[in-house]
Amino acid sequence: MDPRQKQLLKLLIDHHIKSADPVGSNSLVKDYSLEWSPATIRAELVALEESGYLSHPHTSAGRIPTEKGYRLYVDELMEDGGALSHSELQALLIAWKQAADYEIRLKAVMKAASEMSSALAVFASSAGDIYFSGMKRLFDQPEFLENSLIPRVTGMMDAMEEKMATSFESVDEDVDVFIGSDNPLDEHFGSIVARVSKGGLFMLLGPMRMDYGRGVNLAEKIKEMFNEF
Repeated sequence: MDPRQKQLLKLLIDHHIKSADPVGSNSLVKDYSLEWSPATIRAELVALEESGYLSHPHTSAGRIPTEKGYRLYVDELMEDGGALSHSELQALLIAWKQAADYEIRLKAVMKAASEMSSALAVFASSAGDIYFSGMKRLFDQPEFLENSLIPRVTGMMDAMEEKMATSFESVDEDVDVFIGSDNPLDEHFGSIVARVSKGGLFMLLGPMRMDYGRGVNLAEKIKEMFNEF
């Protein structure tokens, strides 16, 4: 893939993550003041589609990323964006310190993490206890206007204990991103997973159109908080 195609793929995915809509060549030219013509960009998007990085919904002239496209984006193209604001960091610290009871503290942190990521936040202990928050925020994502995804989430929740135990074995000491077929919970979703101190596992679960940059920053901060506990 040449540099122009990489730049266009990155911009298209950035745009799609924010809008949830298919992205066309005219939108890219308008929103990013690109030096190339819409026709040139359109030809490059066709090439990216033919290479499997984009798909073309039948009901739209625009394109959306595929699992392969998201994987390249996370591995090579994603910038260190989505940093948490000072007020968000303070909210996490307040949630972390507001209660001496460990279970109440976990629930507060999961609630704050879900609010900051618009994803389902999950924590699983090595003893098999699971805490989660954000089911409504997950269902509020545009992808869930298609009702076929809702039963997949309920099925995931039923198998969460077993699936999280499997996930623990596949996560190293860094924050890992699992997309589509790599996701141990369900191939239709993305997840950001961090192994934390005392044998716990923290996960953000959302549609493949997750804000991965922001989610990774959030997971790294929560991992840091757990490791300092």
